[in-house]
Amino acid sequence: MEWGDDMLKEVLMVAGGLMLCLLLACAYAYAADKAMSAEVFTRQVAEMVRERMPGVKVEVMAPLELNLVPASGEDARIYLNNIYTLYLAEQVDGRPALLERYIASYTEPLPEAPVKREEVVAVIKGNDWLAEMERLAKEQGKPYEGIYERLNADLLVFYAQDMPTRIRYLNKSDLEAAGLDRSGLRPLAVANLKRQMPEIEVYREEVFSMVAAGGSYEASILLFDDFWNGERARMAGPPMVSVPARDLLLFVDSSNPEAVAQLEALTRKMWGDAAYAVSDALFIATPEGWRPVER
Repeated sequence: MEWGDDMLKEVLMVAGGLMLCLLLACAYAYAADKAMSAEVFTRQVAEMVRERMPGVKVEVMAPLELNLVPASGEDARIYLNNIYTLYLAEQVDGRPALLERYIASYTEPLPEAPVKREEVVAVIKGNDWLAEMERLAKEQGKPYEGIYERLNADLLVFYAQDMPTRIRYLNKSDLEAAGLDRSGLRPLAVANLKRQMPEIEVYREEVFSMVAAGGSYEASILLFDDFWNGERARMAGPPMVSVPARDLLLFVDSSNPEAVAQLEALTRKMWGDAAYAVSDALFIATPEGWRPVER
């Protein structure tokens, strides 16, 4: 993401004071040392994985693409696009810790015991993510078996195991091993998220608000009915929201045309530059749930 003076001026017109401050922080990070190319970054990650997984052959397939070949079992393809984007955005002195956390998410052994009820969480994803998972599964000659349900035409609710260094998405065999009923996953996963999540903070501008809650599950706050009932009471119209990335939830009062225009403009910018993009659509609260807004 390149942040020039023209873009920053445009964001100022779009977002107002609070959002500008937040985006300036991003701009500063992206303006940091970007000498490491995708090729060099890929080789560095490959070496780190080899050190931590000596029994696994690590192949560099292309820039930002690795293939892990274990002594037994199936190959695993790793795509580094998201972590590379985060790496470039990170302050230089924070980059080693960022990479260590990322590598740990692949090298940490998977638990042998079934997933526990209290570990199940709900993760909001977009159609593009599902399409990519289906594509990767097809490359391996098998169907995608992740557990999910549709929230609306643009968003899906995936069910996952919240682990110390990673989020592991669940499949049918996980549910069977844990004795979990698929029909009861949503209330269970939402209750677990509410218990695990840090306190939800809402940063409010005159017409524009943003939610912060730890940096991993902000998009999933769409599923917190009690939160939105409270916000609805503050507004003249129903809430209108966007989730351009997994850690970014923006909302406005849908009765305010100026606010809706700001939301639309900023959502498109943030979605296009996000490491873990979700959707560039807007959604309005209805009695039936979050309905995509036609634009």
